[in-house]
Amino acid sequence: MHLLFICTGNTCRSPMAAFFARHEIHQRGLGWSVESAGLYAVPGQPMSMLAADALTRRQIPLQNHASQPVTEELVQWADVILVMTASHAQDLERRFPAAKGKTALLGRFLADDPSNEQVECDIVDPFGGSDREYEDCARDLQNAVSRLIDYLETKGGVL
Repeated sequence: MHLLFICTGNTCRSPMAAFFARHEIHQRGLGWSVESAGLYAVPGQPMSMLAADALTRRQIPLQNHASQPVTEELVQWADVILVMTASHAQDLERRFPAAKGKTALLGRFLADDPSNEQVECDIVDPFGGSDREYEDCARDLQNAVSRLIDYLETKGGVL
């Protein structure tokens, strides 16, 4: 299973989600792969320090992160693509038609019924915000990623 997390700049939400997913996947002994990218990422940017701090406070192991833009190759590689907002999904599917059918809002997994594809729950961008905003975002991401992995395990990797 190949998971791809996408946000705008690939410096806050998508790398945090990817680190949470890698940690959860490792804890469960799954052999899944994880990447992150941004629809408008400038290549090579580090993860936001406040994002890294939020992960560190949760004892999530950090490795080097360099932002990367979404590419056709990443979209083809991914079995499941998770975006942070409805507008990310629209933009992604317009630019990369191969993303259709394998893209979902990550926030949907915060809902009571994550199988309901009509649930629209954006993960708010903390970029430029306070430590508290990064903490809130990290909490939502950690919960959504855990529930996403539960869901994918139960459904055999199908959204």
